[in-house]
Amino acid sequence: MNNGDGTFTRKALPIRAQAAPIFDLFLGDFFANGLPDIMAAGNNFGTRPEIGPMADQGVMLKAKGDFEFEVVPPRLTGFYGVGDVRSIDLVPSPLGSLFLLGGYGEPVIPYLYQPPE
Repeated sequence: MNNGDGTFTRKALPIRAQAAPIFDLFLGDFFANGLPDIMAAGNNFGTRPEIGPMADQGVMLKAKGDFEFEVVPPRLTGFYGVGDVRSIDLVPSPLGSLFLLGGYGEPVIPYLYQPPE
């Protein structure tokens, strides 16, 4: 957390957000609650065979206030940040917010964000 005076306070994200490395994230008010939510993705498939891949599906974190977040499952958001994701970019489109997930040696994955009703 940025304390606003040049100092920072460390605060852990929910354990589900720590299942794999996060290489990029995007902040936005995804759940229309006036708080900055987090879309994050990463993964690392380049690890040694004895360790195995560190992979997950990406994660959407809904802000609850006071820098507390809850994980919103992919089945509710439609967000699956699979593969070796290295970047998340936003491209406005006539259909809505289109997120592009760039992966290491992989095609770009488009994700059309649909706000909750």
